[in-house]
Amino acid sequence: MDRNHTQPDPDRGRTANAAPYLSDKALQAAALRLQCLFDQGLDDGEWSCLRDFALSRHDSLHDVRPEAWDAFLVRASGFESGEHWCPPGRIVSTAEYRLIDLLGAGGYGQVWKAHEVQLDRAVAIKFVEEWASDEAAMQAQQGQPHRNVCPIYTKFQYGSRTAIVMQLLSGGTLRQRMDAEDFSDVSALEIVKPIASALLAAHRQGLRHLDVKPENVLYQVGQLDFPYLCDFGISRLGDGAVRCGTPPYMAPEVLEGRSYDDKADVWSLGVLLHELLTGTLPFGSSWRPDMACPSDPSAITDLNDLCRSMLNPHAESRIDMATVVRWIEPLHEDAEARRLKEDMARIQEERESAIAESERKEVDFQAQLDRVVLEQDLAKAALKDKYETQIKDRDDAIDRLKDMKVRLSTKLIGETLEQHCEAAFNMIRATMFPRAYFEAFLDDSKGCKGDYIFRDEDEAGEKIVSVMFAMKSDSDTNATKKGNEDFFEALDKSRTVTGCEYAVLVSVLESDSELYNSGIVDVSHRYQKMYVVRPQFFIPMITVLRNAALKSLQYKSELARVKAQDIDITNFEADLDTFKAAFARNYEIASHRFKTAVDEVGKTAEHLAKFGHFMQHAFHRLDRILAADP
Repeated sequence: MDRNHTQPDPDRGRTANAAPYLSDKALQAAALRLQCLFDQGLDDGEWSCLRDFALSRHDSLHDVRPEAWDAFLVRASGFESGEHWCPPGRIVSTAEYRLIDLLGAGGYGQVWKAHEVQLDRAVAIKFVEEWASDEAAMQAQQGQPHRNVCPIYTKFQYGSRTAIVMQLLSGGTLRQRMDAEDFSDVSALEIVKPIASALLAAHRQGLRHLDVKPENVLYQVGQLDFPYLCDFGISRLGDGAVRCGTPPYMAPEVLEGRSYDDKADVWSLGVLLHELLTGTLPFGSSWRPDMACPSDPSAITDLNDLCRSMLNPHAESRIDMATVVRWIEPLHEDAEARRLKEDMARIQEERESAIAESERKEVDFQAQLDRVVLEQDLAKAALKDKYETQIKDRDDAIDRLKDMKVRLSTKLIGETLEQHCEAAFNMIRATMFPRAYFEAFLDDSKGCKGDYIFRDEDEAGEKIVSVMFAMKSDSDTNATKKGNEDFFEALDKSRTVTGCEYAVLVSVLESDSELYNSGIVDVSHRYQKMYVVRPQFFIPMITVLRNAALKSLQYKSELARVKAQDIDITNFEADLDTFKAAFARNYEIASHRFKTAVDEVGKTAEHLAKFGHFMQHAFHRLDRILAADP
């Protein structure tokens, strides 16, 4: 097809006194002006169909898309959406409507969002040509409109156009919903039911819509369950012979230019119902006159029969709107019942699935719980073993220390204290005391049988030191002699009888006494040169006394040599006194250090014993905590 047409004058597309349908001259001019729509996506078939229709060749227009048809009508009538012949912000009419924004343009006019100043409300104003508005139709809508028809508040003349003031619906169109979601049978019937009721009310007033399509079903914001049927701009009263509407939704008799009645709206509603149910137009590029449709309205049993009956190509056999309204209710109830059954089945399936999932989770949870309990039991057992091992180690350490203390403080198993001390002395006799005498005094006549005497001499046979030892253990106590002091008098007597210089009581009595547990205790304030020692300090005591005596003997020897040489010993005697004082002080310091050392050993043993009691108490508390833990 040749598309090289001469561009016409822009003003040729509008006629001052347009007929109810476009004149041949206006249609021819519009056909030429449609060349500019090639860049907007019109294909060859749409262009050919529109041009042939513009030249009054009234063939089927089902090959024309709705948006192409709207573009054609806009161009043909002169309502270019981009031509704001009424600029925003302008005050129109005596009621003072302030235009805010252009909402859209169609084949028969423009729709503006406006503000009604007097009532302070937002409204929609549609400007249409005089030929496109029907006074009686608008009066019918203004009178007692159906609740699902967009109400018209008023109208006024604006130049050569009629301004129709309507309620502003800002919730979008049904087309927008159809592009965004799919509809079930129930949802489709919930939309078609109020629209059919609104159309039936219009038909009873003798009014036909003639342009029922998704774009003319609007919603208010937040009310998607309440559709409004809008755009009665091409509505007509009485018999119809005007060819108008949107091709995919136009009844066959309208497309063919034949006379039509209210059933033209039934066809359009049937197309809308089919598109809601399937998402597609019912016939594609053409309708089939031989399509099977129920001839008897009473034969309608489901939505398919209803849809076929509404889309009967023969107007005389097509059901009317009253039949549509009458059958929609039971079909809606049936569809609702089916949906409820499906919902119940789905809920039951979900319930069973949830129960199975819950049982599976319960099994998993029980397994996890068992695993956690097992881990806790293992942790408790490990912790118990750990603390038991630690407590056992501490107890063993305490027992070792106690045993060490017992070994140091008392005889070995099977030995008396005397045997223990004698064995300890004999172990070092050859190296440290080769000329010493250490034996038990067996002369009972002097009352000191059983005590030990230690004497040591130098190489010249001169006496170095002599010590009387008495060994006392628990077996030596009686009713009158229980403590160490009870034996001091007898020991001092034995020392005097035997002529010993020192007296030492080796005792394990009063084991809890901090004084005697210090090691070496000087009791010279009671009896001269008398000491009390624990068995572990037996050998150190002999060493201290012998060394002190050796030092004294050395000074005595030096003094003797000086006397033998007839030397002045005045200063020497003074020095000797100084030495004796220093020796006594050193001896006290040494005794104090021994006492401190023994005291630390005793305290360490007590601390270990207390730590053992603490660990046992902690173990008992841990057992109680673990037993109380669920």
